[in-house]
Amino acid sequence: MSGKDKVLELYHNINSVCAQKVRIALKEKGQEAKEHLLTLRGDQNEPAYLKLNPNGVVPTLVHDGQPIVESSLILYYIDDIFPEPPLMPKAPLLQFRARMYNKLIDEYLHNACTILTFATAFRPNFLKVPREVWLAEINKAPLKRRAEYKRSVIEHGLESEFVNDALAQHKNCCRGWRIRSRAVLISQAAASPTPTAR
Repeated sequence: MSGKDKVLELYHNINSVCAQKVRIALKEKGQEAKEHLLTLRGDQNEPAYLKLNPNGVVPTLVHDGQPIVESSLILYYIDDIFPEPPLMPKAPLLQFRARMYNKLIDEYLHNACTILTFATAFRPNFLKVPREVWLAEINKAPLKRRAEYKRSVIEHGLESEFVNDALAQHKNCCRGWRIRSRAVLISQAAASPTPTAR
């Protein structure tokens, strides 16, 4: 059975950047998925969802009953099962670069983005309820490190101990990408044949 014959379901949240990139990939492939919209106000920690995604995060793609987790891995999976049009370049060096960007996002930029988002966009809603209520919800998260910095930024906002490091991660990643992109452009220009005069 081909990928196109199978049922796709996507558990996501509109504001999640990780979910956004999966939705973009599905659109690029011309694929539709049955949507399950999570509020991320505790429903991500419900037992039924944790069976699909033990980390209690979005997105989760379910393909013919099989859950696929971690947004970068979901992108690779989508590209494998729906090969046209390809998302990944064919050249091995370019594939390496694409995977390296994903690795940098997953290991550095994503956590920094979560910290800054909770310190600004999500914090006001948490502060509308008693501390013990939102704290109990935060503490349900399977990933305890994420619970720790969410708790800190909800309590302290931009004064949280984690905010300066998150800003530095953004700055370093962006600076690194600019340097790498410039190097790629220079190497491509050097490899291009010089136009002949007519």
